[in-house]
Amino acid sequence: MVVESYAGRASETKRLKASDPVARDRKLQKRLRAPQRRQHLLGVAEQILSERGADALTIAAIAAAAGVGKPVVYRHFPGRSSLLFALICEYGEYLFEHARKALEDHPDDFEAAVRAGTRAYFDCVEEREPALRDLYASTAGAPDLEQARQQQRKRNAALWADPIREVTGLPPQQAESLAEMLLAAGEAASYHLAIGALDRSQVESLQVATVLGAAERLGEKMHKGINLEHPSEAPQGE
Repeated sequence: MVVESYAGRASETKRLKASDPVARDRKLQKRLRAPQRRQHLLGVAEQILSERGADALTIAAIAAAAGVGKPVVYRHFPGRSSLLFALICEYGEYLFEHARKALEDHPDDFEAAVRAGTRAYFDCVEEREPALRDLYASTAGAPDLEQARQQQRKRNAALWADPIREVTGLPPQQAESLAEMLLAAGEAASYHLAIGALDRSQVESLQVATVLGAAERLGEKMHKGINLEHPSEAPQGE
C-alpha cells in the first residue's frame, strides 16, 4: 500500500485551492470511497430537507448539490424510496449510538443513565430532527418506511429494556413494552419542543421525571407482589 506523504497532500491541497472551486470540489468528490460517498450523499439529502423540504428531495437535486451525476446517486440509492429508507435508518442508528453510550457510561446508575440518555436524545432532536420532521410527515402511511421507523423504535426499546427490568423487576416483555411507551413519550415531548410549547429544560425535566417515576412506581408494585394484569388484586397474606 502506498502511503501519501503529508508534504504531498499539502502540495495537492494548495494546488486545488488555487483552481476553480467547482473543479476542486469535483476532484475531491472523485476520491470518496463507496461508504464515504454514501454518507456524503445522505448528508446532502438531509441538507436539502432542512433548506427546501421533502418535496425538493429528488435524485436530480441530490446529484446537483453533491456535484456528481445522477448515476452515482442511483448506484447507492436505486430510487427515492430507498433514499428515504436510508435516511430514516441512519437517524435511528444515530439515536441508538447516543443512547448506548449513555448506558455504557453509567452501567450501575439507572437514574444517571436516564438523565444522560434524555439529554443526548434532545441533543439529537435539536441537531437533526428539524430536517427530518418534514420527511416523517411526507412519508406517513408508506408501509415500508413506517416499518423502518417501527424497527428503529423497537431496537432502541430493546436497549433500555434490560436496565428497566433490573430496576423494576418486570418480566422481559413487559420491560420492553414499557421502554417503547417511554420512548414514545420522548417523541411527544420533542414535538412540544419543536412547536415552542415547552423549552428544552422543561421537556428534558418532564421526560426524566416520567421515566424515573414509572420505573419507581412499577418497582414498588413488583416488590409488593401486585399483579400488574389485575392490580386490584392484593397479594396473599397482605
